[in-house]
Parts: sequence; structure tokens; C-alpha cells
Amino acid sequence: MNPCAPAELPQVHNPKRLFELRRMALLDQPPERAIDRLVRMTARLLKTPVALMSLVDEARQFFFSQVGLPEPWSSTRQTPLTHSFCKHVVERRDKLVVRDARLDPLVCDNLAIAELGVIAYLGIPMVTKSGYVLGSYCVIDGKPRDWSDEEIELLTDLTASLMSELELRDLLAESARRERELIEARVAAEAGVRAKNQFLAIVSHELRTPLTAILGNCDILLDRNDPVIDPQLQRDLIQTIQRNGFRLMSQVGSILELTRMDTLENDLKLVPTSIHTLTRTALAEPMREAEERGLTFRFDSTLQDLPPLFMDESAYLQIVQHLAGNAVKFTDHGEVRVALSLEQEPIAPDRPQDGSDDISAHHVLKLVVEDDGVGFVPPVGMSVREVVTQRGTEYVVELVNAQGDLELIGPFNPGDPLLNRTRGGLGIGLALTQRLVKAMSGSLQLQFRPGVGTRATLRLPVTFARSGSPASAPAPLALTQTQTSTYPQLASSKQPTPEEVRPGRRPQSPVVLMGEDSEDIGMLVELYLRRAHIELELAHDLDELDKRARAGRHRAILIDLRLLKNRSPSWLDDLRRCGVTCPIVALDAVGDGERHGIDLSRFDGVISRPTGRTDFLKQLKSFLTKPSAVDEP
Repeated sequence: MNPCAPAELPQVHNPKRLFELRRMALLDQPPERAIDRLVRMTARLLKTPVALMSLVDEARQFFFSQVGLPEPWSSTRQTPLTHSFCKHVVERRDKLVVRDARLDPLVCDNLAIAELGVIAYLGIPMVTKSGYVLGSYCVIDGKPRDWSDEEIELLTDLTASLMSELELRDLLAESARRERELIEARVAAEAGVRAKNQFLAIVSHELRTPLTAILGNCDILLDRNDPVIDPQLQRDLIQTIQRNGFRLMSQVGSILELTRMDTLENDLKLVPTSIHTLTRTALAEPMREAEERGLTFRFDSTLQDLPPLFMDESAYLQIVQHLAGNAVKFTDHGEVRVALSLEQEPIAPDRPQDGSDDISAHHVLKLVVEDDGVGFVPPVGMSVREVVTQRGTEYVVELVNAQGDLELIGPFNPGDPLLNRTRGGLGIGLALTQRLVKAMSGSLQLQFRPGVGTRATLRLPVTFARSGSPASAPAPLALTQTQTSTYPQLASSKQPTPEEVRPGRRPQSPVVLMGEDSEDIGMLVELYLRRAHIELELAHDLDELDKRARAGRHRAILIDLRLLKNRSPSWLDDLRRCGVTCPIVALDAVGDGERHGIDLSRFDGVISRPTGRTDFLKQLKSFLTKPSAVDEP
């Protein structure tokens, strides 16, 4: 066995030691005057030609400070570990005393003997307060030398002084870093406060305006001193109230969506969808607004006959409505163009070939929304790059790139406050759209020219829905403000026809029991149902509803989720055990169930609180098709 054969160095490669070494930011740094002065003094006191402060990492030793090294080592300030005595100080965690390296079994094969002229060596470990050895503080002689106890003690004291200097340096660096962080945090907080105040000013404007319209029109309708109001004027006033009511609900919904931004990816629910039809649905309102403003709105699609795709309908609707709605909002004249197509990306060369016949694995849905408006106004601090096109210089923002990275827009950073105040909107739609696109693994790019227009390009990876493969289908669509859940036991039920009514029985109006603590909502629902020949029985609290429900005369039971926030989840099970067989339906108001921690799966379905008669009745009637005990003779 060769006594000079190299051994493994577990301490040198200790990850925690290396982390501490890099944390102290000493490697590859220029010399510092205070350390150089101490190194020169060390060489003079110990009467050696060479003195080094040597830092040892996993591959080399770096000389933070040195005196007396020959070239090229004096300039490069480092050597590989094959030339290092100091690595043994790190490994031993103790001093290394070498009289004649040529005769020492530990270092006799070290290349520093021939190339650096190292014969005698004395090194002391540089130990941090946390106990890690950074390297060696050492002196070197070019001839054999017996190191005295006094010299060893002197170098030990000098090493302690060096470590005190390094610890002071580290404390000063940490203090400077924390001061920078405090300054950055203060600047960010001040910017956040300004943006939030701006946002609140917009919210105040956006909420007060429709409220003023609603209350003002109500005053006119309720003024008893006014002569009989012309029917057309009455209709106009009511339509104004309705329009502003929907506007308020949209604004409140946008604010509530802020609370979901961090969980969007987990909330996505995919269902087979006709993407052409869904896109037309999303564009219906922007088209209507464009018509009212005298704009041309074009929708070009090549996907009319495309098989169903798996898609989160709610998320897709929000994205398309925001992009198209903004295009209309910020266009005063000209047109808005929307193009829908499907692209096929090339198969990645490193993709494993598993024999799958899934033809959609590399398909991308592409939606382009282009307008002739004022051009996108980027929020402060957003990265914008210039590109030269046939139309001239344009500006591009990658809101979500292909890698899923965000050019982050905060929910309180709505861009140009003047535009938002004059055009309407809370300025949070873009932030929400970003996160929806990211959650759907898509990309979103805005290309714009100020005063000329904006082009938004959305790309979403899509998968075709396979017929006859229910096991492969994702979970059903998440319930939203205007959607109704689908339940197999209800979907399979058939609406009785007049011929199926038993002879001798007179058809009666169905009775619906509703738990609702708002008198206004209760009166509104009663008016809705009366026109549909449905009788409403109202309970103002859960105890009253429980008592009425046990009578067994109802075709459906509606429960405002807010009544259940302090009630045991087993309450519904107890109700069913008492013989209640009709559908029990949750009456939700944009996330009440999630906010109050209520398990919606315990209900037979969920519908939104009433916002419009047609939509509410459509949702309710889907639950009245199920025969219940009241139909039995």
C-alpha cells in the first residue's frame, strides 16, 4: 500500500460546511486591506516567506489573502486540491505541522511540493462560531523547519484574530443585507398602500355609481306624489335598476375572486365541452356591448365541428370574457376581432413513445383577441420588450410564458387609473386571468401599440374527450355563481306528462320550502315562483325550516347556506332519516359554502341565489322533475 495514496475527504465535501463557506461570501472576492495587513504581519512575526488565508471548497483552495506565493499562483489566487495541504487541516479539524513534506506520509505525493516549493508547513483551522472549518491559516517555508510550541501558539492566536475580523465582516454584511431588505420592504409596502388606495378609490366609484342609479330609480318608482308613470318610462327605470344590479354583482364577484387566486390550480374541474359553443357563450355579452357602442365585432372560428375537449368551463369563460370585454371597453371606434383555432405542436424528441393513440396530446387551443383601441397600459414595473413588425414598432408583454412563469400583476395594480376610472372596472381582471391561464398550463401574450390597438394571444394545451371512457373523464365542473350541478339521480328522472297524471287526481301547484333570513330575497323569490305557478313556503331560520320540512308536502327544499354556518353537518342526514325524500338544494351566493366550510356534496344540488327570474327558475325546475312522496296517492 502506498502511504502517500490520497484518501477520501468527507469533511471537505460536507454540504453544511460548504453552505457556510458560500454564505460568508468569501470565495472569489477581491483582497481586503485589513486581512492583507494581518497576513503580512503574520509572515514577519513567524519569519516565513509565505503566509496564506486559504479557503477550501469541494474542488480547490482559494487564497482570500496571501503573501510570498510565486506566479502564476500569486495572480490566480487558487490551486486545485491536488496542490493543497490545507485540505488536511479541514479534514482533521486540527492543526497540521509538517517539518519536511517530502518525508511526511500524509503529504509526500502532494503536487505543491514541486510546483509551489512547499517543504515546511504550519496550518491552523479557521473555525466559525457554528463549528465549521472554512480552511486553514498557514505559513510555509521552502526548507525543512522544526516548528516551536511558541510559533504554533502565536499562529493560533493570529488565527483567532483573523476569525474575529471575519465574523465582524459577516455581521456587517448581514446588517447591510437586512437594511436593504427593510428598505425594499418599506418601498414595496408604500407602493402597495398607494396601489391599494387607488384600487379602493376605483372600487368606491364602481360600487357607488350603480348603487346611486338603483336607489334613485327606486325613489322615482316609489314616489306616491308623482302622477301615474308612463309604462315605457316605468320599464326603462326597472331595466336601469336591473342593469346596475348585475353590474354590482359582477364587481362583487371580482372582489371575491381575489380570495381564490392562490388555489385556482386545485379548483380546476374539467368536463367534455364544445369549445366553439362555449366561446360563443363567453362572447355574447362583449358582442352586445360592442353593438351598443357602434363597434364591429367579428368572431372567426374553424372549430364548429370539433369533437368535445376537456375544459374547465368556468375558468375559460372568465378568461375569454375578460379579454374580449377589455377589447370592447378600450375601443372607441373600429372593430374587435376574435379568432379561435387549434394548433398541433411537434412531438418533443425526448418524449417516451408509449404507443398511446391520444391524438390530442400535443394540440393547443389558440384564441386571438384583437382591437383598434387605445392600446394596453402596462402596470408600473412590468417588463415590456420592443419588436419590429410590418406595422411598425410594437410592444410585447409575456403575461404567462410557455414555462408557466408570470409577469406578476398584483390585484391592487390596475394600470392606468384614469383609464380604469373613465372606462369602468376594478382592474383585477387581468391579475385573475393571469393566474387562471397559469393554472391551466397555458400562455398569454399581449402585443400592443399605444393609440393603435392590442392583440392578446391565448394558448391552452387541450385533450379530446374520449367517448365511452367514463373512467378517464375528469371530475365534474366546479359550481359557480350561475351554474347548476348535475346529479345522475336527477338527470335520469323524467318530467311527468299530462297523460301520466293518475285519473281522478287534480294537478296541484308544487310547493317549495325555502330557508332564507332575508325578507327582500324571500319576497323576490315568492314573486318569481308565483308567475311560474309554484307555491313558496318561507322559513326564516333553520329550526322553523326543520319543523316545516317534516310535514312532507314539498317538491324541493332550498336552504340559504348562511343559515347552516353554525350547524352540525349531520343535520341534513337527520332530516332525511325523518322521511324527507324531496331534493334538498343549497342556495349559494358566490362561495358561501367554501367560506363557511360547508360540504356541498351533502346536498342534492346547488343553485345560485336569485339574480334574475328566468335563470333562477331554470335552475329550480331541474330539481322539480324528481317525483317525491307528495306524488303518492
